[in-house]
Amino acid sequence: MLARPNNEDDDEDDDDGDAAIKEGYLMKQTWSFQRWRRRYFRLKGQKLYYAKDSKVCIALGRTAL
Repeated sequence: MLARPNNEDDDEDDDDGDAAIKEGYLMKQTWSFQRWRRRYFRLKGQKLYYAKDSKVCIALGRTAL
């Protein structure tokens, strides 16, 4: 399971207990040097989490959809 970073505030309920709707590898563009990196994404509820690979326990980031 991917853990959420603590650097974002949100008013919604925590959905870490929900099962992932979709998960898999996608390419994500980095903000520096405009490179593309392979990242493991997991859609849970209305949030999209990503990490370096599927075995990583800490998410690199998330975004509300």
